[in-house]
Amino acid sequence: MRVAGVEANAAGEDLEVIALGATLGLVDDPAGAVGRPGQGRPGFFHGRREALYKGGGRVGEGGHLEPAPAQGQFPRAGEEREHRKGHGRRVSPRGPTGKTLRWTSRLEQSPPRLHLMPLPRIPMPRSSLVLFLFAAAAQAVPEGFVIREFLGNAQDPEIYPTAVSAAANGDVYVSSDKNGSLGHKPGMGRILIARDTKGAGVADQVIEYTKVESPRGGHFVGGVLYLVHPPFLSKFQDKNSDGKADYNTERKLLVDGLGGGIEHPRGADHTTNGARMGIDGWLYIAVGDFGAGIIRDNDGAIGLGDEKRVTLYGGGVMRVRPDGTELENYTVMTRNICDVAISPTLDLFSRDNTNDGKGWNTRFHHFTSLADAGYPRLYKNFSDEIAHPLADYGGGSGTGGLYLSEPGFPGDFGESLFTCDWTTNAVYRHPIKRFEATFVAQFETFEKVGKATDFDVDGNSRLFLADWRGGGFKYLGEGKPQTKKVMKDGKEVEEPIYYPNGTVQIITAKDVKPNVYVDVTKLSDADLVKQLSSKSAVQRLETQRQIIDRNKAELAEPVLAIAQSGSEHLYARVAAIFTYKQLLGAKANAALVSLAKDAGVREFALRALADRTTQLEGVPVQLFVDALNDADPRVRLQAVIGLQRLGAKDAAPAMLAAAAKWPADESKLGEGEHYRLPHTVIAALQRLGNAKACLAALADPAQRNIAFRAIQGIHSDEAVDGLLALSLSGDDAIRFGAVSALARLYHVEKPWNYKDWWSTRPDDRGPYFGPDAWAATVRIHKGIEAAYAKLPGNLRMASLEILAKNRIAITDLKLEGLDPLRLAMATQTLRPADQALLVDAALQSSRKWEERLDCYRALLKVEGDAGLEPRVKILAGWSQDKQAPASATQAISDFIYEAERGNQVNKLRTMANKAEDAASTILWKALLNVLSSPLTKDKQKADVRTHVDKNPRDIGFFHAITDLGLTGFDKQLQEGMKGDNVIQIKAAQEALAAGKLAAASKGKKIAQLDVKVVANAALKGRGNVKNGQRLFTQQGCVACHAIDLAAEQKGPYLGASGAKFPREYLIDSILDPNKVVAQGFQTVVFTMKNGPDQMGFVTAEADGVITLRNIAGQVFKLKRDDVKSEKHLPQSMMPAGLAAGLTVEEFTAMIEYMVTLKSIGG
Repeated sequence: MRVAGVEANAAGEDLEVIALGATLGLVDDPAGAVGRPGQGRPGFFHGRREALYKGGGRVGEGGHLEPAPAQGQFPRAGEEREHRKGHGRRVSPRGPTGKTLRWTSRLEQSPPRLHLMPLPRIPMPRSSLVLFLFAAAAQAVPEGFVIREFLGNAQDPEIYPTAVSAAANGDVYVSSDKNGSLGHKPGMGRILIARDTKGAGVADQVIEYTKVESPRGGHFVGGVLYLVHPPFLSKFQDKNSDGKADYNTERKLLVDGLGGGIEHPRGADHTTNGARMGIDGWLYIAVGDFGAGIIRDNDGAIGLGDEKRVTLYGGGVMRVRPDGTELENYTVMTRNICDVAISPTLDLFSRDNTNDGKGWNTRFHHFTSLADAGYPRLYKNFSDEIAHPLADYGGGSGTGGLYLSEPGFPGDFGESLFTCDWTTNAVYRHPIKRFEATFVAQFETFEKVGKATDFDVDGNSRLFLADWRGGGFKYLGEGKPQTKKVMKDGKEVEEPIYYPNGTVQIITAKDVKPNVYVDVTKLSDADLVKQLSSKSAVQRLETQRQIIDRNKAELAEPVLAIAQSGSEHLYARVAAIFTYKQLLGAKANAALVSLAKDAGVREFALRALADRTTQLEGVPVQLFVDALNDADPRVRLQAVIGLQRLGAKDAAPAMLAAAAKWPADESKLGEGEHYRLPHTVIAALQRLGNAKACLAALADPAQRNIAFRAIQGIHSDEAVDGLLALSLSGDDAIRFGAVSALARLYHVEKPWNYKDWWSTRPDDRGPYFGPDAWAATVRIHKGIEAAYAKLPGNLRMASLEILAKNRIAITDLKLEGLDPLRLAMATQTLRPADQALLVDAALQSSRKWEERLDCYRALLKVEGDAGLEPRVKILAGWSQDKQAPASATQAISDFIYEAERGNQVNKLRTMANKAEDAASTILWKALLNVLSSPLTKDKQKADVRTHVDKNPRDIGFFHAITDLGLTGFDKQLQEGMKGDNVIQIKAAQEALAAGKLAAASKGKKIAQLDVKVVANAALKGRGNVKNGQRLFTQQGCVACHAIDLAAEQKGPYLGASGAKFPREYLIDSILDPNKVVAQGFQTVVFTMKNGPDQMGFVTAEADGVITLRNIAGQVFKLKRDDVKSEKHLPQSMMPAGLAAGLTVEEFTAMIEYMVTLKSIGG
């Protein structure tokens, strides 16, 4: 199979690319495909350590790798149809036609053979190679696999695949939505069926199954397409087999209220995205953090089968029965998951989405019932209370997922967990191993792909991959390609990059016998039941659905026999258990109780018994109580979950006693290891609400931690009264624990209005998103005041931290003997005495740096000019401390480059005139940044120029010029070298020398050059990282981009830019910032009820106050109640031309620096 190709003439001078949009090799050279005399080195940004063409060989003796490209390779805009259908395609600068090197995939031949052959040149619009490299997506799969295009431009010009669901027989149901995530146009969504009727591995029949708004994926099983199209989950069927959904009779809404669709201000973005059926018959729904609820009803989402209401305020996993009944939350508080992968043992996994620098990165979740992943309430300040992810992968955007459990794949690939990532352009494979009741996970790249959105498998060992490649965040228009602005003949024009289509790839294994799906509708009852023992998870699920559809009681006995058989594979037994339960309902419970005696399937028998709260008749509580002490932690997990589902409040003492014996200390665990049982038992105890049992357990030190953690989530008078009593009596540990628990109970979560969304970077202080008072708040307030006085000194300090974390205003409490410094930190209005206290503490080297930084941060509450002097005094001191941490250096940088400095020019100059050298240097750096920054206003620049033209003689002025590497101040520096002040003369001389050094490296500015020349140079060149770091700051990037997770998060976080984005993406984003606007940072215009409109991007919203940052980096705070309306614009707030004043060398250096930023985060 031809995957990709590269051509270069015999001299290596004319690089040509064949079969666009596919793999360019597996080499480590980050320069990718290049043409050089004597070297032909196809390659493209893989990071894989295999080479199809190691070292390159020599062109001219042996020639090239064959054969010709396969059908369906990606064309470029303007290409003739016949080229789309399989002819080679070359993109090259003008040059001599000659013999060429053509490269093809390892999948065709191994080892590669070299041949020379002449190739005719195909006429085409001239295009820059670097633009192609920007757009091309590398694709390669491991040894033993073959990848080809299944559905592409040849069949449909605008696929836009948000998701795929493969039917067992190989039909692929493609969710196609031209609106993308941010569009709002009606009529843009549809479901396509792509069929390969000839067995050629290519779809030869494409049918529009149905039209539907915002299709986001689902699961085709048992002849039914269960589809999420927010805010709905629906089922579709085609009973007359015409390839069309029987819309009027066989389409049925199952759930309403699952996030928002095109009617939402952001479109179907952070909405509900996918659903998949487990072997337990539940449909598990991936809910984004739009949450689940219905605005018009001011109530939760509704399962239309029984009208049950459920609210999910945030992201998570919900589940519902196939008839729309028994809707419930399964796991809560994720961010923006797109899919759920489900194993044959009913373990759920998903790759989450980063919140761009606020510490919630691309998390890889294992979902279990009752789990709280903690976004946004707990993960930042209460991380010990969350269900920890299996891994944190830094920057990225998780999309589809698949647990593959199928024959027909090489080695152990047939039992694999896969996830897709949109941003890192890859499909990952995750080897997992059991740890406690959860897993430890690793990961490896399975395939590099343009924009992977979903992954699925049919019953015949064929994998299908949806790739959004070429599609934007919203529809560009019919036949309109994504474009880039380039200069041609002195004019700026739009040049196509690649066709906005998307594709579906098919991946199969070589030299391995594929599974053959057996059509369950054509089997006898006896043969049907036997298929529960199939090695194929797809086959087992289809078998189960057919058994349930036939609804024959006589099938129960042979199904149970498989469940009871110790010789059957575990997967077959699990499938039989849940088939039996679904077939008989509550009547299955007696046999399942007996089956729970079998250690091999006890976990699943318990799960099946408590799985349906409508079918609990005859389920014994004691069976679950006994299982709390089982040797298998997975059994214990189901025991806890089952007791909660049974409502077994009286079992709380047994749960507390058992949990005291379970390991919970994670301090000695290895990387990636976390306990899930303690988290789950706490959640179960809170839902059972047995405050009396928790209070009693506090007397036992072994049970105390779990009991306190549980009772802090029980908002009842019994819990509050018991804790108030304990806070005044007993030993210190009990009293401190009681105060801590009362601090949590001080508030409740403010009821959601089902309308507001907390945006892409919500208030993450916790422990409630919107803390609200309740009936016991006043009693708790008074109780904390009384208890504080009885605590010893060390526990008083600790309790203050607890109170502050729980967002209780310490200044509103009458606390005996409160530390003045702590009071100053907590005070919103700082008096001069408070400021002096904070400055002194921040400069005390004996204090811990974190406390010193807290003192400085407290001073940020002093706004305007009044806050300048104390801040500069601290920063000047820190600038001279060689032991200062990076966070202190970051604080200095933030001060210098804050946009507000442009409004304080005269004040800064006055301060610099009388400041010590260290402070003067900081102040002058701020002034000179105002002068040089492309973000500041002309009037502000003129004000600084006025002061500079007076020939300042401040030592800080000269040091600032030196440190910043500035030029253009020769007159001032010559004046500075006059007189008899040796220190001043030396400082001026150093500044002049630094300026000459910088000037020597200057060349033409980017504004004077063709953008493609700049891009190409920055892509291929390498720059000075240290110089790039300086320029990153000097150009004003820091005004809107943090590179440290501990720093204030403003615009898109760039501390992980090198890990998150390929080099060409970074280049493109700076040269053309409007091409791709990072989610959450679209320009927003707020129309105010009174006063002028405000425009910027939202960096935070908390306590009814919107924090808005404008194009200059200035920060404004708007009261939500003062906003009349808001509108999201497609433009980026990042202005074009920020790099226009740089030379190519300088721009390359800045890109080089950004490539080195690879910290976890964002």
